[in-house]
Amino acid sequence: MAGMQDILRAADLISDIRKVFGKIENLEKGQKEIAEAISTLDKRLREVEAGLRETRSEAKYEAVKEASNIVTAVQTHLYREIKDLAVDVDRLNRAVEQSTPKPRLPLKRG
Repeated sequence: MAGMQDILRAADLISDIRKVFGKIENLEKGQKEIAEAISTLDKRLREVEAGLRETRSEAKYEAVKEASNIVTAVQTHLYREIKDLAVDVDRLNRAVEQSTPKPRLPLKRG
């Protein structure tokens, strides 16, 4: 009977070892899946970073474009104001010239 118990214990041991190997295989499979998931996540993260860079670049471009439009508008307004001022100065000069009597040179007699 001792021989039979040894055989049963050996069978139990073999069964336990097979279970351990099965668990190891499952762990290896899980580890491989985790590595693939990390790789996929890394790829997606790089895509998101590239998208953020593109979005930041677009936002910077739009900000520069808007600033350029503002500068152009201010320059245009300033040009008009300077032009209007020049016209006003010219009108004032003409008004002053017309309202101021011109000195007459005395005629020489004689």
